[in-house]
Amino acid sequence: LKGCREFVENILNQNNARGIFLSGPFGTGKTHLAAAALIELAGAGIPKLQFLAAPKLLHLIRNSYNTADSRDYIDEAVRASVLVLDDVGAEKISEWSREQLYLLINDRYEACKPTVITSNANVKDLEARIGGAAMSRVHEMCRGFILDGPDYRKK
Repeated sequence: LKGCREFVENILNQNNARGIFLSGPFGTGKTHLAAAALIELAGAGIPKLQFLAAPKLLHLIRNSYNTADSRDYIDEAVRASVLVLDDVGAEKISEWSREQLYLLINDRYEACKPTVITSNANVKDLEARIGGAAMSRVHEMCRGFILDGPDYRKK
């Protein structure tokens, strides 16, 4: 919570905000924290915020493959002032999905755009799923937090 608050404050104060990587088991509040950060930023008038579930994004790209829209989904996510990429690693892994995630992560990395990434996978497992090059960029562009505890949805 404190890290997410600092992230929001850095963006509002126009500091060079690093992104956030939230990792942990199901139900520990990763998506809730990421969404709350975007809500705070939206309430402060920050434009072009975007929340995307990684599996859904890949589904949209796959269904628009070989059309003009194919690259549009990634380009729109790259242009977002702040992007939440939720549930990275939950998608079916293939070379194609690795490439699409790498393109998005690399483009945001090169543009120095703050990104919040959530995953149920730990760092080692996520690297195996999305590739070393993408994970290397995540390490540099995001401050990592591991959430632990019971599944809040089961309370």
